[in-house]
Amino acid sequence: MKGRCEAMCSIEEQEERQKQHDISQFEATDATRTLRRHLRKMDPERAVKRYLRAADGRGETAGDVRPLKWLERTVAHLWSVALSVFESQGQEKAPKKEDLLRLVELYDFMSDRFMAVRKDIIVQGLAGSGAQAIYKRIIRFHILFDYLLTEQVPPVFDAHMGLNAVRSGLATLLDFFQNVKRIRRGACQL
Repeated sequence: MKGRCEAMCSIEEQEERQKQHDISQFEATDATRTLRRHLRKMDPERAVKRYLRAADGRGETAGDVRPLKWLERTVAHLWSVALSVFESQGQEKAPKKEDLLRLVELYDFMSDRFMAVRKDIIVQGLAGSGAQAIYKRIIRFHILFDYLLTEQVPPVFDAHMGLNAVRSGLATLLDFFQNVKRIRRGACQL
């Protein structure tokens, strides 16, 4: 399947999630970001496709799947969200409880959206340098958050889940590299 969704999140998903009050603070308009979920309004420029398991009953169409260009933009956007959160927290040695909670919420948001990115890559069978670069950025995210959140007292993060995400991402990246190697060997034999 070749993705045709020319946005970080389809309009249909945005509308559905608005009806269901399923809007993260990182996707809400500035005016509604600090409000409770049921009062938030989706900002179309910040909305990012959620991860849906195949068992959720909704089959994906090409209109739901983002092409590589939009996956790259989505990953860049997610990292800019993370950097803005980091900048807003300052340089304190011992983070405040509300800062830790915001980091955990950011981790949950980004982890879910990165799973959706990975799914779009897999559905399209992408494995070239663009997909590899995306996987590298996703792996960096998991390593960074593992470092930031597992050392907190009391613990606010399950290191096992973060480590599994790193392992899975590295395994896929290794598969990409091995496929490229096989293709190059085959081209050399022609």
